[in-house]
Amino acid sequence: LLVRGLRELAAFNADEFKAQVLAALADDLRFIEGDMSGLEFIDSRGLGALISLHRVCRSRNGRLRLVNPSSTLEQVIRIAQL
Repeated sequence: LLVRGLRELAAFNADEFKAQVLAALADDLRFIEGDMSGLEFIDSRGLGALISLHRVCRSRNGRLRLVNPSSTLEQVIRIAQL
């Protein structure tokens, strides 16, 4: 499943984002690829949504792959030591 076009991932949209991705993720899919090149803002709720999706993928023996991470996302991941 390819996810792209996300500008913000924060408290106001993190739950909806996660729900939409999970709804699009068919039972037999194990991999999510997120193009994060356009991400301008992420907060702890947004990071939590990504971690939750990562756990879903891992439970299916798959993985969440974040490609083209914006500098914003790289900084958050570094600070969170993920």
